[in-house]
Amino acid sequence: MALTVTSAPFQQVNMPALDLRRFMSSVVSGEGVLGSTDMTVAQRAAGANMSVDIAAGQALVKGDTVTNQGYYYAYNDATVNLAVGAAHATLPRIDRIALRVRDAFHGDAANDEAFVVVAGTATTGATLANLTGAAAVPGGHLLLANVLVPAAATTVTTANIGNVRSRVGGELAYNDFTGNVAINNTTEATATADAVASLVLFVPTFAVNSL
Repeated sequence: MALTVTSAPFQQVNMPALDLRRFMSSVVSGEGVLGSTDMTVAQRAAGANMSVDIAAGQALVKGDTVTNQGYYYAYNDATVNLAVGAAHATLPRIDRIALRVRDAFHGDAANDEAFVVVAGTATTGATLANLTGAAAVPGGHLLLANVLVPAAATTVTTANIGNVRSRVGGELAYNDFTGNVAINNTTEATATADAVASLVLFVPTFAVNSL
């Protein structure tokens, strides 16, 4: 076994991107968006059609081409409109909206980051709940949302968009009181709850559990 870092962050020494990405892997808990509303997928604000809007925000995307490829940083500074493919004439389809990173050094066709649609297969009974016919999310892609494209649809609406963004890290959610709170009970045996807080956990599937 040997140290594989080709250039640690020494003064006046260039640090290869791969080393930087691997360093990021040691300080984050997984890929995902940074803020709770970052890169939210929504119905086109200018009027529903066969496209979606993706909000501004930041994200880290895990490279999956080689072992220990690390995380790529992406910054979207404005809403991006992304076209969705035409609906099937008779069957519903589940498409997936993702943030893709490519790295030519590791064999990809280009060095870039882009929002893409990973099209599913039109399948009888497909819904946002069962994801029937949805394609697997390729490596180097951060899944942002699933989109149901009903048979013969001409628009993508809010009801057919399921945001499933993962979140880097986590946070506590709590309820603020806007006025004075009276503490009526002072003994443990008879005390009543005067304030309730909830813990929100962000996990790789963006499931939110309130405890």
